[in-house]
Amino acid sequence: SAGAETQFDTLVHRWRDDGSAISMETSHGTFTCDRLVIAAGPWAGQMLADLGAPLQLRRQSLFWFEAPANHSFHKMPPFLFEDPQGAYYGFPATSPFGVKVGDHGYGQPLASPEAIDRDIDPSDQQRLEAFVARRLPGVSQSITNHATCYYTMSPDEHFLVDRLPSDERICFAAGLSGHGYKFAPVLGEALADLATEGSTALPVDFLSARRFTTH
Repeated sequence: SAGAETQFDTLVHRWRDDGSAISMETSHGTFTCDRLVIAAGPWAGQMLADLGAPLQLRRQSLFWFEAPANHSFHKMPPFLFEDPQGAYYGFPATSPFGVKVGDHGYGQPLASPEAIDRDIDPSDQQRLEAFVARRLPGVSQSITNHATCYYTMSPDEHFLVDRLPSDERICFAAGLSGHGYKFAPVLGEALADLATEGSTALPVDFLSARRFTTH
C-alpha cells in the first residue's frame, strides 16, 4: 500500500555508484535508486567487499529426529543447551519430521556460498546424535530429515548495522552470526531509519562496522 514492489528469483550481480544514482545489475535487468539497503546474508562479504569487515561464512547442519507425542510444541519448548561439548539448540516436533536439532557453536568454514555441500556430513551427524542421547531422553536416534544453512559470522558474533563509509546513501545489515532472524523487525526499522533519515534513535551504535574497520 506504500508503493513497494517485490522482485523474486532475481540474482544481484553487483551494485555500483553512478554518481547521481546507485545501480544494481541483476539477472532481470538493471535497477537504479537513490538509496540502497544491503541485507545479503551469506553474500554480504561479496556485496560489501570494499568495507573490509572480517566476515566468516560457515556451513551449518540441521537434523530432525523421530520423537514421541510428548515432544510436540504443546509439551516441549524450544531449547538451547551449552555444555562442555558445545552449544546446541532445537525446536519441538512441529511437523511429522519430529524434533529439530542444530549445533550453534560449530560450523565448517566456506570460501563462498556456492561452495556449500548439501549432503550429510558423518561427523555432524555423530555429534548431534551424541547430543540427543545426552540431553533429550525419549527422542529417537532415527533421523527423519536433514538440511544445511549458512551462518555469516562477525568476530564478536554481534551484527553489523551501519552506513557504508564510502557512500552514506548505502546502509546494510551483515554478520548476523546465526541469530539475526529473531531481530528482523527491529533490524528493518533501523535500516529504514538509516536509509531515509541518515540516523536512527534505536541504540545500534555498538553494531557499527567501525569497530572492525578502524583502530
